Parts: sequence; C-alpha cells; structure tokens
Amino acid sequence: MMSLKYVTLLLVFLFSFLCHSLSIRFVNQVNFLINTPINDPDVMSVVTPTYVSELLEKGFILNTVGNRIFYVALPLLLWIFGPVLVFLCSATMVPILYNLDFSLSGGGRKSVSKMEEVSGSDKEFVQV
Repeated sequence: MMSLKYVTLLLVFLFSFLCHSLSIRFVNQVNFLINTPINDPDVMSVVTPTYVSELLEKGFILNTVGNRIFYVALPLLLWIFGPVLVFLCSATMVPILYNLDFSLSGGGRKSVSKMEEVSGSDKEFVQV
C-alpha cells in the first residue's frame, strides 16, 4: 500500500510538471511569434493573430491544469500519514479554491457593468 501511495504521488507530480513545461513552451513560442510582421505584402506569413491567440490560450489552459494537478498533490502527500489528514486538507482546499475561482470573476463582471455606465467619449477611452 505504501508503494501505491508513493507511485501515485510521483505520477501526479510528473503530470503537473509536464503541463507546466508545455505551458512554458507555448508561452515562449507566443513571445517569438507576436513580433512577426503580418501586413508585409511581399511575405506570405502563416502567423496570424488568431493563431497566436490560440497558442496563448493553450498555454494558459495548460498552466491552469498544471496548477490544479499540483493542488491535488497536497492531499495525496498527506495520504502517506493517514486518511484523516486527507479529509481535513480536502475540506479546507475546496472552499479556498472555490473562492479563488469565483471571487476574481465576480470582480470582472463589476468592471464590465461600470464600463457600460460610462458616457460616450469616455467609453471609447476605457475600451482602448
């Protein structure tokens, strides 16, 4: 049973490392591609703003997945010492992660509604 716990923890850390490494790869590629010229009539470029934004989105998604998998590793690490610590850690982490996910998006909604209330000329300045 002890070897199962260690192997599970190792696999979780390896998968988290893989996701973070791929995330760094995508964001690094975006850093290079964002500076390529796209409106040059002499050069046919396959790099479009849509392609670069898709790469950036993949990088952020992989970073989020890697963070989530890393967060799962803490209860698994405590699993080595017994089931009570796993329960306590999980019961503590669920509200914390919930507040991280939904409190930040709530603030974004408030700023969008404030942007709609701004008058005409100021509205163009806010959107830029």
